[in-house]
Amino acid sequence: MSQHSLNIDNQAFPSFRADLNSALAALKSLNSGTVAPASPVAGMLWYDTTNTALKMYDGTAWQVVRPNGGLTFAELNTSAIASTGEAEAGTAANKLMTPERVSEAIAALGGGAGLKFCFVARSSSQSVSTSTLTKVLFNSDTGNFSDSENWFDTTTNHRFQPTEVGFYLVRMDWKFSSASDGAYTYASLYKNGSAHTPSLWGISQYAGGIKAAFSAEYIVEMNGTTDYLEGYVWQNIASTVNLRQNTGDTTFTALKIS
Repeated sequence: MSQHSLNIDNQAFPSFRADLNSALAALKSLNSGTVAPASPVAGMLWYDTTNTALKMYDGTAWQVVRPNGGLTFAELNTSAIASTGEAEAGTAANKLMTPERVSEAIAALGGGAGLKFCFVARSSSQSVSTSTLTKVLFNSDTGNFSDSENWFDTTTNHRFQPTEVGFYLVRMDWKFSSASDGAYTYASLYKNGSAHTPSLWGISQYAGGIKAAFSAEYIVEMNGTTDYLEGYVWQNIASTVNLRQNTGDTTFTALKIS
């Protein structure tokens, strides 16, 4: 790495030879260095080792020499490669992703330590009248259940209302305390107070008097502010049947997947 103004002063021969050799060394290395050479002239080349860029003096300032009008590697890295923050946020759709950035994005979207979910249940039985769509009042997020993000209101409105925008895999499990051959039961997912597609969410029929456990799943997009979900069930087993409250019998699960 060498630099020289390429201007050799009058001087004694030993000094002249040393100065000439320095000038030739600077030409050989394109005046590479961390700072620009002194007293430049138009057309002079300089390799900027700090920014890894070849520059040319245009008579006023040092300009980056761009191959075919393109970008330098440093500029390409900034403008075309996603940063850590962009990978985690899922932004910058027009940027490339290195393997490391892909890994960071997966973790940020729930594929690693960033997994976010809620799992709530009934702590006691709940009566459901025949042929009546009844809202399930999930009221427990303790013990075997978890809602670390506080996305489910288990005390007042009994609804799921996440504070992060995204798609959620929603599942509801339910089981009644009695059964009747040929009887039906189904769940209905409500979003913002109205039946969400599909309106019949997991219809099932009893057979052989088995008190079967039922479940339904769906992927729902949530805006992270006003959107909320509620689970309803319907039955024609008997005039009144109770939802079971044992662990895992009547539960609501929501997992953020993107």
